[in-house]
Amino acid sequence: TVPPGATLTLEFDVAGSVEPGTYRLELPRQPVVNPDDVHVEVSLPPGWRFEQSERVGVDPDGRRATFDVAGFDRDATLELTPERG
Repeated sequence: TVPPGATLTLEFDVAGSVEPGTYRLELPRQPVVNPDDVHVEVSLPPGWRFEQSERVGVDPDGRRATFDVAGFDRDATLELTPERG
């Protein structure tokens, strides 16, 4: 439970290999009175970079992507496509 006005940070480290293709993160809306703001950061290992996208911010080196939803009041989908580079 996250008290009103509080912030909660979740961090996941995923081990494995990166394969070319599109990765999708589904963010289902939560039933709350006041919608939250959501910030997602995804980083790639050396040798990989994210394709540029309209909805996702990508750092100049391409290894970190950010996605923000202010007033998270509906389902959101984050799609990222890594490429060698």
